[in-house]
Amino acid sequence: MTLIDFTYINSHGGLNITQYVLEYLSEREDHNDFLILLDKRNFLKLKTYNLKYNVIYKNEISRFIFYLKYKTSFDSIICFANVPPPIKQNKKVKVYFHNELLLSTKGAEMTFLKKIILFFKKQYIRRLDFGYSWYVQTSYLRKLMSSSLNINQEKIFITPIFKEIILNKKLKRPNTFLYPTSESKHKNIRRLILAFVYASKKLKHKITLKLTIEEPRFNKFRLPQNFKIEYLGQLKHQELINHYSISKYLIFPSLKESFGLPLVEGFQSGCIILASDLNFVHEVLETKNVFNPYEIKDIAEKIVTVLKNKKTSKQVLKVSNLINKIFENEL
Repeated sequence: MTLIDFTYINSHGGLNITQYVLEYLSEREDHNDFLILLDKRNFLKLKTYNLKYNVIYKNEISRFIFYLKYKTSFDSIICFANVPPPIKQNKKVKVYFHNELLLSTKGAEMTFLKKIILFFKKQYIRRLDFGYSWYVQTSYLRKLMSSSLNINQEKIFITPIFKEIILNKKLKRPNTFLYPTSESKHKNIRRLILAFVYASKKLKHKITLKLTIEEPRFNKFRLPQNFKIEYLGQLKHQELINHYSISKYLIFPSLKESFGLPLVEGFQSGCIILASDLNFVHEVLETKNVFNPYEIKDIAEKIVTVLKNKKTSKQVLKVSNLINKIFENEL
């Protein structure tokens, strides 16, 4: 039997990938040969698939006790939340790593306390590696992981995971921008809004920006009459897909990403994509619509340019879904 460990996954993007992996496993003929480990936060959301589950608390003590109790129960282990097993394993272990912030906080503009917490988490992860196989989504993350955690690149495999979006064709709403995001500081929301305020003053267009966060109670912005923000809150994945389908533009000003799943989903949905001129974007997508995410005016100028330009520049998706690669030779 193979253990699939999803402990600690709780971000919106992480949950989307988890649901896709569970869907993939439930459709396999050998689905009864997998045991899914979840923490209590996500069990009700993810238990719908026809699989075997075990549930623990969201802490490393509970995880340690589980691994100690079942140390001889599994032939192999796949950890999907960055952290290897808390007990040394003499069996095949694969770790799916998808959090660049655990490797480097440079440019993320987070608090000193948050940086310290991430530093100690990184040291803990490094101590738990006993020559296991690691899986990441881009070559950039592979190089960064090798240098940061001192892991031989031959033990790190590039394996993007994403689901093909199936859309009902809908009419795209002009001048509508979508940013699937969270309230984390590295998502760069404040600069983005200020850039739209700046851009809207140079345009006659009515512009709409849709954000997948709750409307802030404080620090609200004074917006020009031709600029509107729609706060969508956290959406179910199908709801998000519906917004992709009707939004003409996807804008992605994030400062740090291990992959940038919205870039893939935006491309699949036929959106014109504007994004940060950073490594994680260029690993996933070939596009000329990039900007300096630290410069408000540069973001604004790119918004103005795409709205004035009637010609659509070429976009090329540079990654493919390799979920099968992770489950090769299992069972």
